Amino acid sequence: MLGTLGVALGVSKAKVKIMKKLLTVLAMVPALAFGGMLAFADNQTDQSEKIEEESPKVYWTRKPIQCGPPDGLIELVKGYGETPLLTGNGLATMPSGSTKNVQIIFAVNPETGSWTLIEINDPEQACVLGSGEGYQINKLPSKKQET
Repeated sequence: MLGTLGVALGVSKAKVKIMKKLLTVLAMVPALAFGGMLAFADNQTDQSEKIEEESPKVYWTRKPIQCGPPDGLIELVKGYGETPLLTGNGLATMPSGSTKNVQIIFAVNPETGSWTLIEINDPEQACVLGSGEGYQINKLPSKKQET
């Protein structure tokens, strides 16, 4: 088709042959460039796989959790007959990398075995991080006495 068009436009057959070769080469450039990018990406994937093998697989996710005023959640767990077994103060890391002071409450009902884990992130908000039935209090290892 290029030959017929070239002749109709007054281009010599020699120039049409050169144009065909040039178009063939130009058509291969994206394929070669894309193939090079794939090879580079594959090499990068190999490197990132090595890093992932060396480090734990930790990631951010979104999980629907129940939140409300701290007093409201404390009343909720009391309704299940649960009382705090363990409390702790700590830091929560935000996706931005900043940290926030939090209080953790692990409330249990020793009769039914139910439990609720609550995080209080500020005076106006607390969230249920998990709940269930069945818990075990593990014995802490004894401190070695210095000799």
